[in-house]
Amino acid sequence: TAKTGDLNMNRLYSYNFTEDIFKKISVMPQGKSHGLVMFLDWSGSMVKHFGNTVKQLLNLVLFCKKVNIPFEVYSFIESTDYAYNYSPSAHAKIGDLTMHPFGLINLLSNRMNSVDFTFACSALMKMSGANYSNGYYNVRTPHFMKMSGTPLNEAIIAAMEIVPKFQQKNRLQIVNTVFLTDGEGSTINSVWGSDYHKKYSHMVIRDPKTRNEEVFNKRGPNNSYMSIAMLQTDCFVRLLKKRTGSHVIGFFVGESKDIINRVNYFFPREDGKSRINDYVFIDALKDNFRKNSSLVVTSTGFDDYYVLRSNSLDTDDDDELVFKDNATTRGMVSAFSKYTGNKIASRVILNRFIGLIS
Repeated sequence: TAKTGDLNMNRLYSYNFTEDIFKKISVMPQGKSHGLVMFLDWSGSMVKHFGNTVKQLLNLVLFCKKVNIPFEVYSFIESTDYAYNYSPSAHAKIGDLTMHPFGLINLLSNRMNSVDFTFACSALMKMSGANYSNGYYNVRTPHFMKMSGTPLNEAIIAAMEIVPKFQQKNRLQIVNTVFLTDGEGSTINSVWGSDYHKKYSHMVIRDPKTRNEEVFNKRGPNNSYMSIAMLQTDCFVRLLKKRTGSHVIGFFVGESKDIINRVNYFFPREDGKSRINDYVFIDALKDNFRKNSSLVVTSTGFDDYYVLRSNSLDTDDDDELVFKDNATTRGMVSAFSKYTGNKIASRVILNRFIGLIS
């Protein structure tokens, strides 16, 4: 934004107390077209985080609708009706990875009309109202959306087909592919044409289209304390980025205990030793997590990976705007700034996405 040097006749009255009486011009740099494809974990362990996660999700898609960013939101689900199965092994050849069928359900899309979009959002909100009783969270879902396992790695492989089609159809320059989960997926370490029960700890995973390869080695010196599924996830994410060119973002929703259980994956030591007894590091990590409600992880195959504290994601906990009696103008400004700041801070996933596209 810059002054033009021409007087703004509507502001001449204020020339005695301000110099801001010139016309201004705003120049917007040429932006790139963005799109969003999100894959939401529909596993049983997500139930306790589900309500707050759905609120974050709806904030994100409402923002996308407002600024005309194309989006698709899928849930990846282990057990569903046969009609909704996504079976990447349907045309498998000898040497291909062996994967169990899983479900991909298109929850929300910019292609929906207003009626369908409102209904879908309402249905998600209805399902997210989990009740806690007898030590269990209960959530009402349709029979074809039962929350069970976490086919995260299968969803990443499916994204290799979904994301390019989405990008081509909407003529997008940049696609942001987001995976939101509360745990690791299942392991894919057997191949067609071999003994089904034989599990490989060393594999070369090759993308048949791009011919890019990633080496998965459970026996590596730095992998002794990491799960096979997590190591495979990094391999699949790197292959996804190479095939699609998209920006791949991961959000892990959990609590302090979830971070400690995965500390060797999120924050591995360079010497390959376990951090589980590094109490000074772990205590500092927990304090940081409680204070900021999130952690940034740089050790994974994702472009960006964020660990979020689930109980900080509730947007219903926004403070009310309250002014003190006889508040001055400065006091009201301060109160309003704090109020809006808290509303922004509570929308964690939306803020991360806005930061990527701005």
